[in-house]
Amino acid sequence: MIRSICALFLAALLTFSPLAAMAQDAPIGALVEVEGDGALIMRAAEQGKAYPAKADDPVYANDVLQTGPGGRMLALMIDDSQFTLGENSRFKVDEYAYDDEDNTSNMARYNVLQGTFLYVSGLVAKKENPDVKIATPYGAIGIRGTTVWGGALEDEFSVFTSEGEVTFETNRGRIRIPQGEGSVIRNINSIPERTKVWAPEKIAKATGTVGFKNVERVKQRIAIRQQTHAAMVAKHRDLMRARRAATPGVPRAGSTKEIRPMHQNTPQGVPPGQKLQEKTPSPALKEKIREKVLEEKPQGLPQKRDASAMPFPRPDGPVENVLPDNLPSDPAKRQEAIERLRLQKQQQQQQKPAVRPRQQKHSPL
Repeated sequence: MIRSICALFLAALLTFSPLAAMAQDAPIGALVEVEGDGALIMRAAEQGKAYPAKADDPVYANDVLQTGPGGRMLALMIDDSQFTLGENSRFKVDEYAYDDEDNTSNMARYNVLQGTFLYVSGLVAKKENPDVKIATPYGAIGIRGTTVWGGALEDEFSVFTSEGEVTFETNRGRIRIPQGEGSVIRNINSIPERTKVWAPEKIAKATGTVGFKNVERVKQRIAIRQQTHAAMVAKHRDLMRARRAATPGVPRAGSTKEIRPMHQNTPQGVPPGQKLQEKTPSPALKEKIREKVLEEKPQGLPQKRDASAMPFPRPDGPVENVLPDNLPSDPAKRQEAIERLRLQKQQQQQQKPAVRPRQQKHSPL
């Protein structure tokens, strides 16, 4: 009973630590504009409790954004990534890590649960090997600093890249979708179709599914949002600095094991920077070790043999079964004797009378 109470107390202490509280309280983005009725935001911290979504609402990790019929929604992340949702769409941020002072662990995992979307990548994807993916019911999209649209078009799920390049992967294969081209995906277990260049009419039809009615108001809201957005980024930067200060020596990959350079991996008790002195065994110790090895050496092991006494490869043919024991030890003479025996064996076989085939007796008719 006492152990259970202690375990619960320790878990509560870890859960409500200042660092964990900062991580939960720091938003990773905000809503810039919301159009239409029925838009909701479901808070993960409140077990998915839904609230009517409106502009300037903060967005936290694992929150779910949803639009209604004819609705639109624009979310701006702290790294300047933009997600625009069309009508009857649902969107979630599964994982998100961004540090504007150290981008080694920057990554994002978005999840479009339903509907259409337009994604414009931000600073999270601006590194040598971006780690950004968008999951959809039809497969996963790999991002490399790009602008990509996805959703239902002409009764088919399609993906179009208007800037940069993406990869689309299903359970059956993966394709590359370059700029200005799109692909159709039947389902997650199908092979994506070969990419094609989209006509301007088709591009306009796709972007229309995520277009706002009042474009000028959206532009104004983005300009206004820049001021509060800078404050949000600064708050997040302070959070990342506090996290690094609270966990010194922990690599950015998230491992709790401290990684040190090879020259710092000295045994305990040796000051850093001091070279470890190597101890050489004394002559008496060397002799003792040699005697111990000789005592433990198994008896009856084959000794080192002379090269002339090593076994030679047996010649091909039946002569290998009748090799005499008095063959010379010299390799050249030994091989010459073997060849002589082979020729004698061949001559003996040629001198044997040929076996005539047995004639069949024919009975008189």
